[in-house]
This record gives sequence, C-alpha cells and structure tokens, in this order.
Amino acid sequence: MVQPCQLHFISRPKVAIFGICNSGSGIQTNCVIPEGQHPSTSTRGSVKCPSCVLSLLELFLRNHCAGEGALHAHADNCPGQNKNSTVIAYYAWKVICGCFSTVKYSFMLAGHTKNICDAKFGLLKQKLFENDIESHECVVDICNREFAGRQEAMLTSTESSGMIWHDFASFFSQFFQKLPGINSYHFFKFAMIDGRFTAHAKELSVNVKEWIDITDGLLIGHVGNMDDVEHQALLHKIQNPEGAGMKPLEAFRMAVPDGTLNITEGRKREFQKVFLYLSNPSYRQQLFPGLSCEEYKDAEEPDPEPAEETDDLQLEERFRGTIRGRRGRRRGRQGRRST
Repeated sequence: MVQPCQLHFISRPKVAIFGICNSGSGIQTNCVIPEGQHPSTSTRGSVKCPSCVLSLLELFLRNHCAGEGALHAHADNCPGQNKNSTVIAYYAWKVICGCFSTVKYSFMLAGHTKNICDAKFGLLKQKLFENDIESHECVVDICNREFAGRQEAMLTSTESSGMIWHDFASFFSQFFQKLPGINSYHFFKFAMIDGRFTAHAKELSVNVKEWIDITDGLLIGHVGNMDDVEHQALLHKIQNPEGAGMKPLEAFRMAVPDGTLNITEGRKREFQKVFLYLSNPSYRQQLFPGLSCEEYKDAEEPDPEPAEETDDLQLEERFRGTIRGRRGRRRGRQGRRST
C-alpha cells in the first residue's frame, strides 16, 4: 500500500550508485541503492562509511570472481571510503582466508585521481538526464539498455537482491590494529609466502622507495621473530574466529531501516496541499487506498491575496530603485576585482 510519506511531490527520491570497474573485461558494475535501504550509520545518509563500501565490494567479488589468484585494486585517496585501516585490513583478511594469493592496493597521485569509473559515471549521468526517471528500477533498466556490454546495474537492497551489510570495522578490530602513518603510503601489498602472511607498504616519491614491512603494525599479536607454529596459530584464529572464542563476521550485521519517513506537522501540511491537487477521486483512492478524504478536509486552499494597487509613479520609482541597486552591486564587484 502506498503511503503519503512515500510520495515525492515535495522532495525527489534519492538513489546512491556505487560502481566497480573490472579493468580486465572493461565492464563496470553499478550497485543502485534505493533511499532507506542502507544502514543509517553511513555519513549524511549516503553510502560512505568503510563498512558499507566493503559490503558492496564483498558482493561484487562474490559474484564476479572465478578463482583468480591475484587481485590488483586502484582507488583514490579518500580517507572515509578507501584509504583507511578498515579497507587495508579487508584486503589482508582476503589473503589470509585464501581468497587470493596476492593483493596489491594502489592509490593514485593527489590531484590526478580521475579514473575509468569517473568516465563511466559521466556517461551514465548523461543518459539519466535524457530520460524520465520514475523509480529506482528505471535507473537499472537505462544502464543495462544503453550500456550493454560496457556497464551493468543491479538493484542492491535487502528486499530484492539479498544484500547483507556487515560491520567490518568492528569485526576487524578483533585481529587488526590501526596502521600508523597510513596517509604517507600509496602502495600496499599482501601475500602468502611459504605459508607466512606478509604485508608491505611503499611511499610515492620521485626516488625509488623500498617496500616497508608493516605486518607487525597491522596484525594484533604479531612479532617479527615469531616461529612458524605461533604464526600459523595467529592466522588460524583469523580464519576461524569461533574456534578462538571470537565473534564471526555473521555476528556483525548492520540493521537497515525500513525506509519509512516520519512526517512532521509541517511536512503533513505540505502533503495536505498536494492532496488538494489530486482532484480526481479515482486517482486519489489509487494512491491512498484505505484513507478517507475527510481527513484532509480542513486543509482548504488559501484565498489569493488581492492585487496591490499601484499607480504609474510608484512603478517608475520601483524601476529606478531596481536600476540603482544593480548598478551599486556592479560597482562593488568591479571595486573588489580592482583590489
């Protein structure tokens, strides 16, 4: 049943699009997230927290990876989404769990962070402006129809695709610690060498920089001189948290709101005004099944205010005042430019 709070005559519905481009195939996968279908812990109601980003990345890797041994990931230097300890721990976790033998995570130079995803987003935005968007499904249909073989889209929500949002930040806090000086590194490399996990980082510089071992600063309880038995026990604890008395990833699910909007009194008055324009009773009952029109009978349309009587002298004086105001603003801008 369509509720009045779900109508968007006053404010348009929002949609978040998260894209991951596979440089091997050249196809970008766009996750279309409807309004109210992502955890409320995200920043300003958008999908920008590290746990939300990693949940979408986990969905992409689960659906598109076919046993590749190495993973090369590129991202910009945004600290809230990409360059943080939670994302670094995620790639290390994927190597420890055996999903990949090697993972390289690279960041582009600040000021030159435009990549292939930005180009494909620009093309998608042009097509969205050329079409009438009536629902979130329309965004998916336009992307799949207009960019067949180059882009694909799927509606990512808890209702349609079985999307599960995990609090990776809390889960990784059991095994990984915050990496000091993370902003100074531009390259990260994680690998399993002879059964031992290694993590290295490197700075971006004109001169050749050596890889720095960051395994001790990343893994909790890891020391450089620990023997193979202790090292394997530490990795086994990460691979099997329940056996070590810790919480598994499934215990860190994030709740998703039901998307219902709370209507304030001011908002309700706005919907009452909108309801007056729906003069057709059949159309009204189709949008508001089960609701009586008498509920909005007190919201009468206000009478138009009488037109103000003005003579020619008053109109001329107003016109002169407008011209003087424009000239004054123009002189002010010219004065600021000269200084």
